[in-house]
Amino acid sequence: MANYKKSFNFRSGVQVDTDNFVVNANGLVGIGTSIPRRLLDVYGTIRTSGLVTSQQLYVTGISTFDSNVDLNNGTLLIGNNIKLGANSGVITATALNIGSRTVTELVGYSTEAWIIDPVISGIYTSFNVGIGTTVSSTFDLLIGSDPRLNQKGIGFIGDTGNIISSGIITATQFVGIVTASSLTETISNDRFPSPIIKNLQGDVTGIADTARGLTGNPDIQVGVTTASRVVSTTSSVGFATITDTLNVRGKVGIGTTLPTADLEILNSSSNAKLDIISSSGASSRISIGNSTNVSTGTSVALFEYNNQELRIKNKGTGSIEMYLHTGDLQSGITTGSYEWRYRNQVDPLAILTYEGNFGLGLASPTERFHVSGASKFAGNVTFDSGYAFTINSNTLSISESTTTTFSGAVNLNEQVSIGATVVFDTSDYPQLKVPRYTTSKRSGINGSGGSVIYNESTQKLQFYDHVSGTWQTVTSS
Repeated sequence: MANYKKSFNFRSGVQVDTDNFVVNANGLVGIGTSIPRRLLDVYGTIRTSGLVTSQQLYVTGISTFDSNVDLNNGTLLIGNNIKLGANSGVITATALNIGSRTVTELVGYSTEAWIIDPVISGIYTSFNVGIGTTVSSTFDLLIGSDPRLNQKGIGFIGDTGNIISSGIITATQFVGIVTASSLTETISNDRFPSPIIKNLQGDVTGIADTARGLTGNPDIQVGVTTASRVVSTTSSVGFATITDTLNVRGKVGIGTTLPTADLEILNSSSNAKLDIISSSGASSRISIGNSTNVSTGTSVALFEYNNQELRIKNKGTGSIEMYLHTGDLQSGITTGSYEWRYRNQVDPLAILTYEGNFGLGLASPTERFHVSGASKFAGNVTFDSGYAFTINSNTLSISESTTTTFSGAVNLNEQVSIGATVVFDTSDYPQLKVPRYTTSKRSGINGSGGSVIYNESTQKLQFYDHVSGTWQTVTSS
């Protein structure tokens, strides 16, 4: 038998050395300890190549399971419902209990968890949140789909405080400013309080049956206003249709916000126009004057168009004056004239230059009265003394039915025909031609003293003797 150097003690059990192996009187086995407190009390590392089966496993401190623990393909089973994958790191369980809350299904998860604030009993996060949809970069909180894309949903924007909704917002009260440009549909009357005591901003479209008025000199900007009476201090209108009466106390500017006259029309891009049009058959007029009653007043002038006729009327006793070139510039070749034209004719029918020359039928009169073409005077033509009546190289014809009286001297430097129907000859000598009659035709003349004819029958010059009432022949004796 071999020699043993170990000490054995079998008194009330078995003991090998001091603490290597102890079986006490109670049957408790201790390895690495002399005072076992369990049926098997091991102080140190246990290594086994077989299966360790235990109803309960109590571990104090940190336990490490590595790949050497290869139970069921690297999975540590805890009961029937908990699995710990040593290789995948996945924990599988039927439920997760946190505090008093039991979670059986997790729809999604985030690496940034909600922050629980126990002071206010709430949760918060610094990220955008989507409920029933994916997260939107525009909205801090989006419920449903994006309402800006004509989809059903509601979005909240924290920076501006805006709420954009595709559906109906029902509330007992709206406090503050409502931006009407965001209200694109019809709002029922029962949705508004009576009266509306807050501000509406943006585009508001609709019809107000009644209005209480405006106070405090507010500014109003509208597209179309239909009203029986509008009173304002200053109004800027893009397009206005007046069906009754427009009363303005102050200046009116069309195309300008700073009119300098009672009515000023300014068109900075094209020609300015003022059209006054009446219905077919009615007259149009512009009244200027001091009388408030245009129909009966006398201190008024009218520009009236009626039945294709334009009339200028001065109902007062004053003059109608027209001034040309009243500015400070000196008159000259660029100074215009008074012209009367017909349609598109080149030369005017009549023209009065700034020098005072009046012309008929020509564009540039050189005398005070300059006529281009034949002229007719139905009455007397009188020339003051000292003025000459000159016919230059042309014919002056006086009809038999007209009496022409020359109170002064008449100088005839060319051929003169009195009642004659024959033409002049081509000589340059002065001539005087009188009417030519036969003796038979002479009897039909109502002769008077001083009448002279040429008798073609006798080929004599005859004059009428009013004393004897007969025609006498002019003789050389």
